[in-house]
Amino acid sequence: MSTFQLMESPTVVSGGNGSRSRTTTFRGWLFVGIGCLILPGFLFTAFISKLLPPSNDRPIAAIQNDR
Repeated sequence: MSTFQLMESPTVVSGGNGSRSRTTTFRGWLFVGIGCLILPGFLFTAFISKLLPPSNDRPIAAIQNDR
């Protein structure tokens, strides 16, 4: 016998125009968009910058040297 029970997901009850649903959808896409912008920056900082030749630019050199 399992101690976990499946719970039903809450339903969104919207008003006449469904503005709450649109707001929730907008916020979801906003977070997805922000994540898509942050991911390339992380990948560059963590991996790609180490593969590039040494840079004379101080911020890039600091990223390459993990300082």
